[in-house]
This record gives sequence, C-alpha cells and structure tokens, in this order.
Amino acid sequence: MPSIKKQAPKQAFASKALVVAGILLPFLLLAMLLGTHGAFDTVRFYGTIQPLFAALVGVGAITLLAAAAGCKYRDNKSLRCAVLVLAAVSVIIILAVASFVYLPYFSRSGDVPPQLVLTGSNGDAPAVALVFYTEKPTLNTVVFNGRTITEATLSNQHWFNLDPKPGTDNSYSINGGQQVGFKTPAPDKLRFAASGDSHSGGSGGAGNPVLTLLLGSGGTGNSREDLTAKMYSIMKSNKYDEIFVLGDATQYGFSDAHWKDALSLSAPTTATVPIEFVPGNHDSMFNGIRLYETYLCQDGQNESVCLMKHIRNGKIDIITLDLEWDLQLYTPQAQQWLEKELSSVPQDHWLIVMSHTFYYCSGGDMDGWTWYDNPNTIGALVPLFEKNHVDLVLSGHKHHVEVLKKNGITYAVVGAFGGVQDPERTYFSPASVWYEQGAYAFADVNIEGNNATLTIRDYNNTVLYSTNLQNN
Repeated sequence: MPSIKKQAPKQAFASKALVVAGILLPFLLLAMLLGTHGAFDTVRFYGTIQPLFAALVGVGAITLLAAAAGCKYRDNKSLRCAVLVLAAVSVIIILAVASFVYLPYFSRSGDVPPQLVLTGSNGDAPAVALVFYTEKPTLNTVVFNGRTITEATLSNQHWFNLDPKPGTDNSYSINGGQQVGFKTPAPDKLRFAASGDSHSGGSGGAGNPVLTLLLGSGGTGNSREDLTAKMYSIMKSNKYDEIFVLGDATQYGFSDAHWKDALSLSAPTTATVPIEFVPGNHDSMFNGIRLYETYLCQDGQNESVCLMKHIRNGKIDIITLDLEWDLQLYTPQAQQWLEKELSSVPQDHWLIVMSHTFYYCSGGDMDGWTWYDNPNTIGALVPLFEKNHVDLVLSGHKHHVEVLKKNGITYAVVGAFGGVQDPERTYFSPASVWYEQGAYAFADVNIEGNNATLTIRDYNNTVLYSTNLQNN
C-alpha cells in the first residue's frame, strides 16, 4: 500500500501533463508552421494541406473541451478516461505531423555538386558565383581565370564570387581538379532558357525514408525527372547563356532530399551555364525557404537580396521576384524595391520580369481557387509593368505553356518543366494568343540588339511556338 500511495501523485501528474500536452502542442505546432515563409497563402490555396491544419486545430480544440468537461465532472471516471485517450491521440497526431514536416528537413546526406549561380549584377554584367555544398565541413581552393581564391574557414557551404567579364571565355578548377569552361555573353546580346515546376522529388520520398513512409514509395512519383534532365541537356547543347527556373524546383521544399534531387538534376548543365532559381510556393513550404537559402544564398546575405534580383547584361535587364501564390510576400518593402529597380531601367533597354506566380493566364477552378487571370497580381503589379515599359513577363505555377499579350507586354506561362500537367483549361484568358496543355517545354528567349524572339521548345527541342517581342 505505501508504494501505491507514492505512485498515485506521479500518475496524477503524468495524466495532467498528457492533457496539457494534448491541448498546447497542436496550437504550438500550428503557430510554428504559420510563422514560416508564405504559410498563409499555402493554407489558403493548397487544398491538400488544409486537412493537416484542420487536424491540428481540431485535436487541440476537442481535447481542450473534453478537459474542461472533465474538470466540471471530476467524479465521472469514464469522462476522465476519455480525456486521457483524446490527449494521447492529440499527441500522436502532433508527433506524426512534426515528423512529416521536420524529419525530412533534418535528414541530410550527400553533397551538392558545383554549379554557377546568378547573384545579381556587377555593373552592366551579370554577377556569378560558383556554389557547392559538402555534408562535412571542408576547406577549398578555386582557381578562376588564373586567380586563386581560398576559403578562410572550414564550412559546409562553399561560395566563390567570380567576376566574369562580358563576352569572354572563362575557366575554373576546384582543388586542382579538371578545368571547367564557360562563356559570358557580349553586352546587349543574351540567349536564355526558362521554365518552372519540375517538382523534383515528386509524390514519393526520393530516398527520404519519412516521406517514403508517409507518401508512398514512388520515388519521383508523377514528376517526369527524365524529361527535366533531358531539357537541361538541351539547354547545355544549345549553349544558352543563362537558365532561369521559374519556381517549384522541388515538390516538398521542407525535404532536404528533394532539394538534393533538384540540384543534382541541374548541376551537369549549370556547372557551365549560370542559373537562377526563382522561389516557388513548393520550394518555400514549411520552412523550405531555409533550405533554399542553405544551397542558393550566400551565408549572411540578406534574404530580400537573395530572393529578388536585378540582373543586367548591357541593355538587357532581368528582374526576378519572390511572388509564390498571390500577394502575401509582396510587402511594402518588396514594392518599394521593385518600383526603384523598374524605374532605374532606361526606356531603350529590354526589360524582363520573372516570378513564380502568374498574372494573365488561362486555367480552371481547383482547390477552391480560380487558377487563371489573377485579379490581385494584375491589380498590384501590371500597372507598374505598363508604366515602366516592361517587355516580357515570365512565370510558372500553372502547369501548361501559354503566351499572352496585353497592352504591348508579352506574358508567358511556362510551368512545364516536369511536374504533373494541369487539366485542359475551362477558362480562356482574353489575352491568350497561344496555349498548349500536356507539353513538357521551356521558353527560349534570344535578344540581339533591338531584336528579340520568344520560342517555346519541348523536351525534344521541337519548336512549338515562336513570336517576336516588342521593345516598349
């Protein structure tokens, strides 16, 4: 009997602790998830994620109500047992959700191969960095055009800012290895490729055991990584000067395995062709933006500098934006930056804007959202585009290819880099001049002086559509 009396207070404390955990943990995890980059738009628009948040609110609220009833009817043993069961279920659900979100983030293995990353402008030329990542901290030396650059400290992220001059042949080697060559375009001459929504990692785990367990063993799932790799290869063989991925390079940006998958796909090409990854809603999902920064932003770099860039090549200006779903990330600071950058471009320059989300677009209804002509992005940004004489706007997000023209500006939706294709459109945008559903494709933009063309090519390098661009 004495031992039983000693255990009773402990049992009572454990029961109370379980109930408190069942009430507080769901709301704590909910707050943590809603505090991540772009989370409110994800909850608002992404139908398959909404049940997850509903489960967090539901188990916390039900456990709270049951606990309140248990306090009022203390002598009801059945009710007390029910409260404990609900609290246990709540904790189990929280652990499952936390495992889904955080274990893939921290489950890291493998290096990221070297690639050339566009970081902004160096005067009238694009600024380029040689970037790679090692799981174990290392110290590395790069020789670029005969100049030796050595890291000062051991680190995981390896970032070497290069200074390639326009219209030159360049070479680099890492730790005395093989020399790798790349060319920079001459001023006022640029040919680049752009596409988005490869969704690397697909619906499966891509080698990540947690996502494989929870989402199936499909590996790359329904994403056509074979076609993504094929298009990267075409971009290399066609000798493009730059590549732009228009967001959603990953299926689940909170999975380190999905990021390693996406970057391993691009690296064989982008070791010699500089690339820019525009942030997408899948890339930033559930703190995925931190992995984006780990692999694509220089340590200590301001987030706004990394996520939005102004890249200049002579009289060709490219501005990339962090607009993923709608306008949640279009803060007053972002608007101020965009207005300043747009107004700084002389009117005789080519001016191109890129973002993940779209403006004018055909589509249909899905997950309770109208996936076509977005009145919010059109209302907030198109007047700025027209005022500042933007010539071309490129975006992804919708998984088809389409060219639209409105008030002298060409809009191209190119979300066909390997992700699951969207169904045929049910809404036809009045601005649409060409549309194709079911094609895996990319945009080929070629600018020479005052002349420019936009060409849509598929994964066999076949031309699907081509049009001249108007210099506004």
